[in-house]
Amino acid sequence: MGVIFSLARRKDKKAEAAAKVEQQKIEQLCEMFPMLDKDTLTTVLDANEGDLDKTMEMFMPINPATKEEHQKRPASRAGAEADDLQSPRSRPAVSTVHVEELITWASSSDADMQYQAARSLADLAMTQDQRVCILQAGAVKHLVALLSAPTVEVQLCALIAVANLALEDQGQAQLHQEGAIAPVVLLTSSSDKSMQCHAARALANLAFCYEANEVGIVEAS
Repeated sequence: MGVIFSLARRKDKKAEAAAKVEQQKIEQLCEMFPMLDKDTLTTVLDANEGDLDKTMEMFMPINPATKEEHQKRPASRAGAEADDLQSPRSRPAVSTVHVEELITWASSSDADMQYQAARSLADLAMTQDQRVCILQAGAVKHLVALLSAPTVEVQLCALIAVANLALEDQGQAQLHQEGAIAPVVLLTSSSDKSMQCHAARALANLAFCYEANEVGIVEAS
């Protein structure tokens, strides 16, 4: 019996030690990124299986850095299979006309067309020149609308597009004007882990060197 109690005590001590380490990680994240709430940080840390470095990298744009460093951060793909997508180098340039066609799809009431539009815009927004084209075509307000789409797949693709577009100064400004912050903050509470991670990344990109967005995130949280 004594052996059983001893093993139980050891197990409890290990659990307490692990909980203490996790708490220390959360406290460190809260100290480094005060504009993000504790629940969001905890969720993303859990999604990264407790990997503190990986979690910190997702939020690094919030820390002091140059705008050039911010814009060099890798954008995210919306596609599930990397084999289905072209690399940024091989992806052909798009014109405003092509983006306008995708905007028409995004405005459709058909969920499949919304998904194809959001996914295509998210993937195109992986490169700076195409982000500029998307922004100039006026796609932001349509992507913001899709953040509240009835299907999770459409929401996620729109969210990735928003996070990618927020790498640009113009993108941050347009997303602020179109009211993107509130729906992105809402998506941090999604039960979908991928949605939570991309929402956290979008908030980090929106907040970088843009005080109005920082304030908006705090007010919406």
